[in-house]
Amino acid sequence: MPIDRSSETSHTSLFRKLAEGWDSLHDGVTQAFLQSWRKRISYAELKEVGHCVLYFLTDLPEIHLLGTDDVHVLLLAGTSDDAEILKAWKRKVGAPRRLLLSLVLSEQSLPVAREIFAGERALVLSLSEARYLLESSEPGQEFKRMLRARLPIRSLIPYNYLRPAYGQLFFGRQQELGRLLHEDDVSFAIAGPSRIGKTSLIHEYQRILKRRRDPRALRLFEIDFYACSNTTSSQEVARFFAMKIDSSSRSHRMTCEGLIDFLRYQLHERGGALELVLDEVDEVCAGAAFDVIGEAAKQGLCRLIVCGRGRLFKMLLSKDSPLACRLELLRPGPLEDEEAKALLFLPLRDLGIEVNRPDEVAAKVFKLTGRLPHLLQFYGKKIAECAAEEPAAPLTLEMIEALSWDMDTAHYVTSLLRVLDTPGLRLLALALLKENPPEITVATARAVVSRWGMQLSHTQMTDLLNELVINSVLSWKRGVFSISINALPTYAARLGYLDDGLTEAIAQFAAGRDQHPMPMR
Repeated sequence: MPIDRSSETSHTSLFRKLAEGWDSLHDGVTQAFLQSWRKRISYAELKEVGHCVLYFLTDLPEIHLLGTDDVHVLLLAGTSDDAEILKAWKRKVGAPRRLLLSLVLSEQSLPVAREIFAGERALVLSLSEARYLLESSEPGQEFKRMLRARLPIRSLIPYNYLRPAYGQLFFGRQQELGRLLHEDDVSFAIAGPSRIGKTSLIHEYQRILKRRRDPRALRLFEIDFYACSNTTSSQEVARFFAMKIDSSSRSHRMTCEGLIDFLRYQLHERGGALELVLDEVDEVCAGAAFDVIGEAAKQGLCRLIVCGRGRLFKMLLSKDSPLACRLELLRPGPLEDEEAKALLFLPLRDLGIEVNRPDEVAAKVFKLTGRLPHLLQFYGKKIAECAAEEPAAPLTLEMIEALSWDMDTAHYVTSLLRVLDTPGLRLLALALLKENPPEITVATARAVVSRWGMQLSHTQMTDLLNELVINSVLSWKRGVFSISINALPTYAARLGYLDDGLTEAIAQFAAGRDQHPMPMR
C-alpha cells in the first residue's frame, strides 16, 4: 500500500509523543491525533479521555462491511493497568454488530489486547500499524485488507434483510431524502410495502441531521407505535405519544384534547417546532389522536414524518381524511438500477469477492428481486455465505442460477403471498400471477379475474390493485401496474400456489361472496 510521504514525518513525531502518554488535563497530543484522524480517515466523536486512554467513535466511509458505520476506538498508550482498562472497555461498549478497534501503543500490552479480543469482531493494531494506517494514501483500502485478513469473512457480511438498512448499507432514495431535508416546512407521509425501506429512510434522515449538527436534530423525536399497547383507545395513543416526548406526570395524564396545548408548550420550551418521526402508524392513524396531531402540524406546532403501510396509504387517498390535506405522500419503490448494483456489489467487493460478468449477474438478480431492497440483501447474503465457503472462487452467473432454486429462496420470495388474508385479494393476486400479463391496467385486471368467476367494479379493482402494491405483489410505474418480481410467477407455480392454491382461493372467494355479496359500485 503506498505511503503519503508528506505526512510521514509529522505522524512519526505524533506517535512518539502518544507513546509517551498523556493525561486528561494535558491532552493536546490526543487532540492532534483526533485532528489527524478526521483529516485522514473520517469524523471522530470524542467520548472519553483520561490518563493514557482515549475513547472515540468513528466510521469507515466507503467500506461496506458489518460494523464499519459504528466503530468504537480505544487508543491506549500503555500503563500497568492496560489489561483491566481493555476488559472494562470491552464490557462497556461491546454490542452485536459493533466493530471495536484498539490502538495499543505499548509492545508489552499488545499480546494482552489480542488475547482479550480474540474471537470478537475487533481489530487490534500496534503503534507501527496505526501509524502506517494514517500515513497510507488509501487508508480505507488498508482497513479493508486488515479486516479481511484478521476477522472471519462471515463476521463481516453486512447484508441483513430482517432489519432496516443503516449507514454504509443505505443506498438510493436521494430524491426522498432531499425532500425531507430541504422542504422543512412540509409534513410527509411515507407509505409503502413492508421492507421497502421506509424505516431505513427515516433513520438515514436522522443520521444526516446529526452529522450536519442541524438544529432540527435537537428537537427530533422518533416514536414507534408498534410499541403502543392499546391502539384502539385514542386517549391511550395520546398518552403514549406524549410520554415518548416528555415522560412527565402531565404527559401521563394526557388526553386527545390536551395535545395541541402540549405541543405548543414543547415548541416554546425547545425553541422551535418539534420534528416528529412517527413509525408503524397503521393501527393508530385513523383515531382522534392523529386528527389532533395533524391539526397541530397545520398550525406549525410540529412537523410530521409519518410511516405506514396500507391503512395510511388508504387514508391519504381518501378525500374525507383529515390527514389527507396535511401530509404529502412519498411512495418508495424499487431501487434504480445503479442504486441496486451498489447495494449488491459494493459489499461483495469489500469482502474480497470477485464477480465475473457483473452486468449479466446484475440483470439476473434484478429479475429475481425486482430491485426490492430486502430481496437484494437476501441474495447478497446468500452469495456472500457461499463465497465464504470457497474464498478463491469468483461469483458467476451459474452460482446465481443455483441460488435462485434454493428452497429457502423460493419460500422467502413467495412469503408475501401468505399474508394476503382476504379471499378477493388472494384470488386476484394468484390469477394475475397465473396469466402473468406484461402490463396490468384496471381493465385488463378485471378481464383476467372475470375468467376466474370474479366480477368487480372499476373502483373495487383499483382498491385491490393498490393493496397488491402495498403487499409488494405488484409495482406501479409509468401509469401501469406490473408483477413486482419477474421470478414470482415461476416460484409461485413451483410451490403449488397457481394450482391447488388458486383452486382454494376460488372456493374461498365464492363462499365469502355467497355470505356477503360484493356490491358493484
